[in-house]
Amino acid sequence: MDGANAEQVKMRGSIALMVVTLGLVGPESLAQEKAAPKAPPKIPMYGLEISTEEPVAAQLPNMMYEPGFGCTSDGSIGVNVALPPDKAKQGLVMVFYTISPDGKIVSFDFKKINDLVLRDGQRAMNHDVGERDVDFFFSAQPVKKTLDGQGQGKQDAPAGWFVARFDRDGAYHGAAELNLPGLNPQRMAVFDDGDLLVFALDEANRQPQLVRYSPTGQKVHYYFADAEFGRKGPAATQLPIAKGANLDKNRLELFQLKGSMQLSQMSHYKTRSCC
Repeated sequence: MDGANAEQVKMRGSIALMVVTLGLVGPESLAQEKAAPKAPPKIPMYGLEISTEEPVAAQLPNMMYEPGFGCTSDGSIGVNVALPPDKAKQGLVMVFYTISPDGKIVSFDFKKINDLVLRDGQRAMNHDVGERDVDFFFSAQPVKKTLDGQGQGKQDAPAGWFVARFDRDGAYHGAAELNLPGLNPQRMAVFDDGDLLVFALDEANRQPQLVRYSPTGQKVHYYFADAEFGRKGPAATQLPIAKGANLDKNRLELFQLKGSMQLSQMSHYKTRSCC
């Protein structure tokens, strides 16, 4: 979005400069300008497609949902819906649903995740809906297994990064841990071959990093941007600092950068895996 804004500012500046120049030149200069016209500035073009299909009606458990629908290549949408108070044991509990073009509704119950220790009502950091799978990104601890294979609560190790995978019918198929030393993942999307596109924070170098990660071979491919990423989130992303306390500049910069990264979103586009 920052790049688009910069392009708009640049374009407007060019138009203003052209108007001022034409107001100062004489007839001879105008004739010379007609003989050798300059190429007009490039203007971004956008296409608008209006669907004529009939709307799909879907019955969800509550009218309260998280703003922003995620669309899939097959025409389905995904939405986080808050459970009504009589169905939520405590606090705000969100459940993710997909709605297909034929009106089929599928819910994804995190209670089926039996290999991660999740708090009751814990939400995923983000999700990704593909053609065959729905993946959820968690910061969590794995369930400690006993010799007989039964779960025995959480381990003492610090939390790791996990991608929990469901199929499109809501059946759970296990979680894979990400091994990305030095990176603090914030967003992820899944390619058709199972590789992950991960948007992570490199805290040591104070910069965002986009990588392609293979869970099977733990191979990492780094992408490097050709433009600076916006490093500050909205005014609401402020540190809860007591009045009169000394402000840690480094901590504030990391917090603002992390807040800005959490506003980003990756999604599938047409027949491409993700972008």
